[in-house]
Amino acid sequence: MTQQLVQEIIIVGNAITAEVIGRYLADDPRYNVKAFAVHQDFIKDDALMGIPVVPIETLDRTFSTNTHKAIMAIGYQKLSETRRSVFKEIRASGYDIETYIHPDACIYNDHQIGIGSIILPNTVIEPHVSIGTNSVIWANCTIGHHAKIGDNCWIASGSVVAGQA
Repeated sequence: MTQQLVQEIIIVGNAITAEVIGRYLADDPRYNVKAFAVHQDFIKDDALMGIPVVPIETLDRTFSTNTHKAIMAIGYQKLSETRRSVFKEIRASGYDIETYIHPDACIYNDHQIGIGSIILPNTVIEPHVSIGTNSVIWANCTIGHHAKIGDNCWIASGSVVAGQA
């Protein structure tokens, strides 16, 4: 039996979305969360869930871009513009952004899921679905066959996107 490598992760965000993603990752043996990262002006506490909160401005000097990846855990404020701009900033600093698919999601799709996208538990992705970069599909969603989800989208919990939509 081969041992699975554990990915060192920085969660980008420190609000509600980051808390939820942090909890899922705490139970996921594929990941080891090393820090939460936000811009200095948004640091409220030195730690969240017992994990350090560090400034994005110094992130690449604190955690190696060679060994750590980022997961975007910023919500949909300003029609996802904040998440989109921070995504670009984190990538420009040299970090790969992890595409996170919860183990309880059902993916019946052979199309690529975009970089940095997140798919949470009990979501069903039917065949031939296209999902763009940096999109979030929250828990308990169904994305029907041949649907197209663009970049920087947020699909709320319980949503159903019909086939070919």
